[in-house]
Amino acid sequence: MALIASYIQKDIPTYHVYMGEIDLLRKVREVPDQIIMDLWDGIQDGTNPKPLRIFCPRASAEVMRSEIEGATVIACDLLDDAVFHTWPELRPSS
Repeated sequence: MALIASYIQKDIPTYHVYMGEIDLLRKVREVPDQIIMDLWDGIQDGTNPKPLRIFCPRASAEVMRSEIEGATVIACDLLDDAVFHTWPELRPSS
């Protein structure tokens, strides 16, 4: 996302967190469950400041246990999902 932001000359909001590995077909690969659980625990106990928008693979998003006020999870199947949720104005018009 940092490379894309640099290329398109747009800022990434400070409250966005991106997790996952991107393969050559732009698919977002899974993150180990423990990383997701540690992040979520940090949000619940106040270690990680809110608001937060967490972008992660769909399977990792399902590991999140419950809703926490001020934290939004966005499941991403492709890199495109994260890009268009971060900068909706980049989405091609139909």
